[in-house]
Amino acid sequence: MNSPQKYEPEFSERAVRLVIESRQPEESAKQAAYRVGTNLGANPGTVYNWAKAARSRPASVPSTDSDPLARLAQVEAENAELRRANEILRLASTFFAAELDGQTVPSGVTRRMKSLR
Repeated sequence: MNSPQKYEPEFSERAVRLVIESRQPEESAKQAAYRVGTNLGANPGTVYNWAKAARSRPASVPSTDSDPLARLAQVEAENAELRRANEILRLASTFFAAELDGQTVPSGVTRRMKSLR
């Protein structure tokens, strides 16, 4: 018997956010969770349970009116995360383009990819 797969908290938060943001007007929450779970390669029932639990707990996002410094810190953290994701995507596209063209992958690209792990 296989043990249950463990997911990182960031993964489950992202999955819940995708369920909320991508839900179509004619779609139930369960249908949206199953669609997102299938697309992410996660158990759709688990994603639905995460989304259901997220609906029942209060939002932990700080209000922009009450604490602008907290909001600034949040935006800066998101910005850093997006910059890192862009760097990964840029390196991956360089890597795969070189492979498809039959060229040698530049050593700087592989070194940089290893440092991002």
